[in-house]
Amino acid sequence: MPHRNPNPGARLSFGIKVVSIGRYRMLKNVETGQVLKTKSEISALQAFIAWLGAAAAAGGVEGSAAGGVLLVSHEQERQVLAPLLIQALQKYHLLESFTKIVRGFVTATDVIAALGDKTRISSLSLRSLCKTVLANTSLPTTSATDRCMRTMEILSAVTGGGGGEAGLAVQAVKLAPFVKTVAAEQQLLNTLQIILAKQNTLRPIFLPHLNQSRQRRARALCIRRHIAEAGLDFHALQNAFTSGSLPTVLEKVKFAEAGYSEEMLRIVSDHFTAQNTGPVALT
Repeated sequence: MPHRNPNPGARLSFGIKVVSIGRYRMLKNVETGQVLKTKSEISALQAFIAWLGAAAAAGGVEGSAAGGVLLVSHEQERQVLAPLLIQALQKYHLLESFTKIVRGFVTATDVIAALGDKTRISSLSLRSLCKTVLANTSLPTTSATDRCMRTMEILSAVTGGGGGEAGLAVQAVKLAPFVKTVAAEQQLLNTLQIILAKQNTLRPIFLPHLNQSRQRRARALCIRRHIAEAGLDFHALQNAFTSGSLPTVLEKVKFAEAGYSEEMLRIVSDHFTAQNTGPVALT
């Protein structure tokens, strides 16, 4: 059960929403309206680790120094699912039992981009990959179970697997170059936490833009994230503005899209200009 209500993007992506009836909050399927059975975060994590242990034992890798479970996720842009999972495990002191089973993480989009047919694959979204890799546009991708099945089917096709008990198999040896260890994801988590701290210092600059339309808010959040990822925080921008070197300092922030750099400079400059322009004293 999520502590915070899912935002519109999450409701659309995962097909769930939180409804409140009196003092109680419940999780509901957006499509069917069915109330979902939920449990606490720690109970879910404990059950997940137990399930992973059973899967490892069934696969014959229990106790093997070289063996273990690889967890696969499908993320197109920012790869944050593994660090978020590690953060939750650390909170409940479950990381040690988790790392005894899980050897690493794999991002499916990295595998597909490297091994897939580049003449056919135009997008790495699950819906598009169902069409270009699986040649089937009617496969469901709404629920978590559906997305997991589609990811497995796509990886099976890309790695040349197939013929397993479930009718598909992924050649693990071809995933090896794309495996990120748990320790590497822990380091990524530390980096993300530093970036998040820098983002929070930038909130006063972008606050007026976060209360506007969804498109405008998304654009402002993108600019703020890129500034933080470039290692800049509020005090760095303030000092650069005071010294007149703001355009030079912001040159280290790179965008793939056109127009973002100019908008970033305008937003930051307008904020500090307004701060330095106080009310005019009448004499």
